[in-house]
Amino acid sequence: MAAFAATCGTLSVGNRAGIHSIVPVRPKYRTTRIRMRAAPVYRASSDKGTTRRIAPSPRLRRGLKVLRQFALLTCPLLVAALFMCVAESWSIVDGLYFATTVATTVGYGDLAPATRAGRVFVAVYALFCAARLGAALGRAVDAAASAVVRDGARDGGAEAGALRRMRATAVFLCAVLLLGCLLYAQTLGLPPLDALYFVAVSASTVGLGDLSPQSRAGRLFATMWLVFAALGLANMLSRYAEWRAAVARRQCIEALTGQFNERAFRAMDEDADNRLTQAEFLGYVFCKLGVVTRNEVRDILKRFDTIDANASGTIDLEEVMTIESEAARKRR
Repeated sequence: MAAFAATCGTLSVGNRAGIHSIVPVRPKYRTTRIRMRAAPVYRASSDKGTTRRIAPSPRLRRGLKVLRQFALLTCPLLVAALFMCVAESWSIVDGLYFATTVATTVGYGDLAPATRAGRVFVAVYALFCAARLGAALGRAVDAAASAVVRDGARDGGAEAGALRRMRATAVFLCAVLLLGCLLYAQTLGLPPLDALYFVAVSASTVGLGDLSPQSRAGRLFATMWLVFAALGLANMLSRYAEWRAAVARRQCIEALTGQFNERAFRAMDEDADNRLTQAEFLGYVFCKLGVVTRNEVRDILKRFDTIDANASGTIDLEEVMTIESEAARKRR
């Protein structure tokens, strides 16, 4: 691409709408290819120092992120399935089915390793899947908390956004469960009530083992269905926790701002001077919301007082420049 741009005098750039087009550039511009994780990015710079950076489109970044998550999900399953096929002389369908039941922590118990190598590998693989599951749950909790804080500043609030996402996840989960009921009733020959029981036990990763698919078609379907069912249920629980956190946050804010009496004033007045500043009010509210702790608020205020050398209650540019000059002098 860089050689083509240097020869023809054109460069592919992205306009404000995110649509890539070919626009002419002057010969004095030179192109430099920059390596990025997502996609190659080209930068055009001139002798006047102007720079135009061309980043991948948002749709391309989202597609690459989905492909990366899919690869991280399927690669361990394929490795485990291939190893169990070799170590236990299983078919590829049985290997994928067993690897999926272990990764989703369902564990029906209808398949189990018999060789020493297979048991050692399953021990390591099970711990690896448990660690990844814990990390995924931690990321889900962090994402839910970030969504509550982010949506709180938008119109409609965090509660409405969390409720909207929870409804969408519930529709997806119900569709997955309904599909499982229909197909397992056909493949296992179960009555509707027993099919619902089996789907609920499998999706919740309980896996009692009294019912399990035995045919090749049933196990092949379980390999794909269990992943969507387990992830859908985990996502549903995360969305519900996000919605409950948004409701609790709204109720806490209403309680803090709606009822203001002498007791609340005394609790907010940190320095006990019978005067409540904006910093004291915000610090008390943030502590009650669980954003920060009292000690963290005190450390932040101490840092502010350290920068505010003349104790004026404000920080001006001269004080910042003085701190920078002192830091530069110490580095010398």
